[in-house]
Amino acid sequence: MSRRFKTNDEAAFIRGTAHPAISNSDNAVAIHSCKVIEATGLNKKSTASECIMAQHKKKGTCDYKLLNNHTRNAMNKKINILFFLFPFRGHSIQAIKIIKLLNDTDKYNILVDIGNEYEELLPACIERHRCLYKFKSNEYQQNYEKDRLINYAEGVMNTVAEYRQWFNKSNFKPNFICFDSLAYWGKIISEENDIKSISLHTIQPFDENAFSMDGYTYLHPYTNAFANKKEFQRILHIYEKISIKKHYMKPDFKFSDVLCAKGNNNIVLVPEYICKYRENLNDSFKIYNPILDNRLLDADLTEKKQAIYIATGSIIKDSDYLCNCINSLIELDFELHVSGGELAGELRKIYINNKKVHIYNFAPQIELLKKCKLFITHGGMNSICESIYCETPMVVIPFLNDEYLNAKMVEENGIGMILTNNNEFEVKLLESVINITNDKNVYNKIQYYSQIMKSIDTDNEVKKIFENITQISMG
Repeated sequence: MSRRFKTNDEAAFIRGTAHPAISNSDNAVAIHSCKVIEATGLNKKSTASECIMAQHKKKGTCDYKLLNNHTRNAMNKKINILFFLFPFRGHSIQAIKIIKLLNDTDKYNILVDIGNEYEELLPACIERHRCLYKFKSNEYQQNYEKDRLINYAEGVMNTVAEYRQWFNKSNFKPNFICFDSLAYWGKIISEENDIKSISLHTIQPFDENAFSMDGYTYLHPYTNAFANKKEFQRILHIYEKISIKKHYMKPDFKFSDVLCAKGNNNIVLVPEYICKYRENLNDSFKIYNPILDNRLLDADLTEKKQAIYIATGSIIKDSDYLCNCINSLIELDFELHVSGGELAGELRKIYINNKKVHIYNFAPQIELLKKCKLFITHGGMNSICESIYCETPMVVIPFLNDEYLNAKMVEENGIGMILTNNNEFEVKLLESVINITNDKNVYNKIQYYSQIMKSIDTDNEVKKIFENITQISMG
């Protein structure tokens, strides 16, 4: 009685032929399957993939990247996850930390679509693809015309078209797609190919109702170019209708999706008390802290110095603003530590004779937050969370998008103040700094929220979420 083969691979091997799904490089091994079995000690129940892997190991020539996806999956029985990162530092850093956590479990094959400036942060063993999206930061930071908002969306839509072509040619066949909430192309690829998805929200998440209500504020200063909220909504509605035909979007496409792309499952890496629309989010959302830098875990916060730290993140580059901050505070009894970035050389020339002013090309932010009594920040989510962890109150001066919502939440929770960069900026900044640094209630509140943050083990919670989602979906 002939034995029933469990897989097509196995049948092909015993017959001396190869399964059509296996690449030509693997076929060469398949044809000599009997020799492989004999040489490696495998029995005739061994699958094609086991035979292939065994011979490679025998020869000492096993190169995982040379094997196709069919063979890889059979060998490892791992889950394939494709990550689409958004090429901004705060977004990429959070995703890379999750990728490292998952990689350490040895349960996943991971391909990461990533900006070239962040590739070196990935473990060498992880496959990567160069992100196709391009963001012209200088152009966007200097021009806030209404057309810029539409141009941003058009840039995203053109990127979607590129990724459609790329994915159709890719040999990597994911069981799951995980995308940043701004990497809208990840959402489209997952939906159009019926692949389960996880969205990572490293900035404020919102639903369509929240966007209809607050989008006009959320997208400040771009919305300043619109006559009013009604015109803003009308133009976005027109763009939605055009995109359905022009870019092959679904009939229910909304502009808000481009700014907050949601998956089948959604992981929010924003503290719950900073998450403005937490009550609006459905059951697919799980809210945690960001995954914090390990250097924060052993932070010594027992002694704060008479020092203030000033930073604007990696996108905004405005020497006049930084000078206004320094000039308004220079007479106070505080050291001023300023993250100047590419403006550092220019700022050093201006303040070369002032020993109280310390200018950095790239400031050691965590170390400074541990020691400084106040943080003057643009309001990026990573900066806010690091400041909370280090129990350092904030003056938040927002420039773009969710920074305005973040600033409002900092003020609502009593751990800082929001300030706008206008004609009276220097006077108001001085007043804000004096008020906060002399207010014990502010320091007590930020200590309270810091303890909440430290009580949540985000690393393990996120790993559990991925394990649960993949196990349930893979059945």
